[in-house]
Amino acid sequence: MKRATILAAVLLLALSPVRAQQPAGAADAGKSSRPDVLKDEQFSDAVANALLSRIADGFTRRNPRLLLSAFDARRFDGYALFADRMRARLEQHDSFRAYFRILDTTPQDARAMVNVELQVEQSYSPAGRPPVRSSGQARFTFERGAAGWKIVDVAPRGLLTGGRGPA
Repeated sequence: MKRATILAAVLLLALSPVRAQQPAGAADAGKSSRPDVLKDEQFSDAVANALLSRIADGFTRRNPRLLLSAFDARRFDGYALFADRMRARLEQHDSFRAYFRILDTTPQDARAMVNVELQVEQSYSPAGRPPVRSSGQARFTFERGAAGWKIVDVAPRGLLTGGRGPA
C-alpha cells in the first residue's frame, strides 16, 4: 500500500505541468541576483528572463500590475487595448500556469528581438471544466529607454491575451 502511494505521488509530480519555467540559471539572473539588470546598457538573456519572468509571475499570481510592468505603455502600439485584454483574461480565470523558453535572441544596439516558446494554461472558476492551454512561439521586441529595458511589442499578441486577433 505504501509503495503504491509513493508511486502515485511520483506519477502526479511527473505529469504535472511546469510553472513559470526558464532555462537553467535564468530565474536567478532575472530576479534577485541582479535586480538592476534592466538598467544594463547591453541587452542580454538576463534582461529577457527578468521581463519574461514578470509576465509568468503576473499570470501565476493573477497580478495584472506585475504582468504589465514588463511592457512599455508609451512605446507599445495599442497598449491600452492589450492591457484591457490582459486584465480581463486574469479576472475571468481562477488560476494560471505559465511557461516560457527563449529560442533565440537578436540584439541590435538599444533593441532586441527574442523568439520565445510560450505556454499559458488557465483554469476556469466553475470546478470540473478542464483547463485551457494556449501555446506557440512568440516574438518579443525589447527596447532600452530612460527607465531601462522593457517590452515594446509581441507577436502574436493572442498568445498572451487569450484572443485570436492581433491585439
